[in-house]
Amino acid sequence: MAFPNIIPLPVEAITQIEPKFTRKSEDGHILCYADPEYKLIFQYDLNEVIFFEIWKKTVQVTGSAGGDAVDYVMQLEVDYEVGKMQANFADIRFALDDGTVLAYNLLSVQSNKAIFDVKIPFIPQNGQVNVNIYSGNPDATVTTSNPFGVYSLYENWESEAIDTKWYIIRGNPTVINDTDGNKVLRLIGGTGDTISTNTLKKDSLKIYYRLKIHQNGIYGPRFSAKVKRLNNTGSSSWEGFLIEHGTTGYRTNWIGSDNSLNLANYDEAWAIDQWYDLYLFANNSKITAKSATQVLSANLANDVVGYISFDVWDANNTIYIDEIRVCPYLDPEPSMRISSEWTKVFSNEYPEE
Repeated sequence: MAFPNIIPLPVEAITQIEPKFTRKSEDGHILCYADPEYKLIFQYDLNEVIFFEIWKKTVQVTGSAGGDAVDYVMQLEVDYEVGKMQANFADIRFALDDGTVLAYNLLSVQSNKAIFDVKIPFIPQNGQVNVNIYSGNPDATVTTSNPFGVYSLYENWESEAIDTKWYIIRGNPTVINDTDGNKVLRLIGGTGDTISTNTLKKDSLKIYYRLKIHQNGIYGPRFSAKVKRLNNTGSSSWEGFLIEHGTTGYRTNWIGSDNSLNLANYDEAWAIDQWYDLYLFANNSKITAKSATQVLSANLANDVVGYISFDVWDANNTIYIDEIRVCPYLDPEPSMRISSEWTKVFSNEYPEE
């Protein structure tokens, strides 16, 4: 924000300095001080610009030992504090120390906190980057959350159609209205419905997908999230890593000409019409499946550069997928440390698009 009519004044010219960042003078100017010494920085005409105090908290992000991170998505929690932010967190913004405004996705708002995914343009290997959280702008009544600006791929099916970022390999994957009115992707096992990313290939990715089992097949719920090698001509042949969610949980298999590994199943009490938050982490040497209660990992003998796909099989088996988020992944992931206190800053720091 540019401040018009800035008139520097000596400290001696100011009387009755109050322990605040700003105060209004008798002649209608705002006097701005530097805390904690309260030396006057500048004054400006109140009729030309409104200046106020906001809140700031810093998150120190430390880069991964695995390499530089580009467009990396970090998940941050912001605890609600009365008087510092709006109850719906609409005024929360994120920026780097140099003022770069960061894209973010507001994932959820709970009674006492909000969860955000924030995209950081660059985190150097073993280096540090500060992400600043801002709040307290009374004019920011609508969130600027935009998931399409955060992830390598984002899908919530609200376009009511399967668009060009997807490729239908087999069957008839269909976007339908769920009982709550949300758009979901329906995959039916009887027709072997299979869908794949059209251009996005696995290259150290973290994949989140929200899924529910609408109807069991003859062997219970069975579906998979895979990394597939496709020629994009409709062939369903593939080699890669399979996460198969069956009646007893995940089963992992490396499918290839000279590689094979299998890990023991683990139990997941799948329920009909209940949403599950599931993750698939994949890089050149390791792949991990994660649910709310289970984690299963395997090292890979060879890297597979393939497309991400979802499929289902067995008669009567019906799966709904509500949301898919894909972003870069490093192992180990960058870490972060959030400062415990909010500090007051001038409103010219507030991030604006």
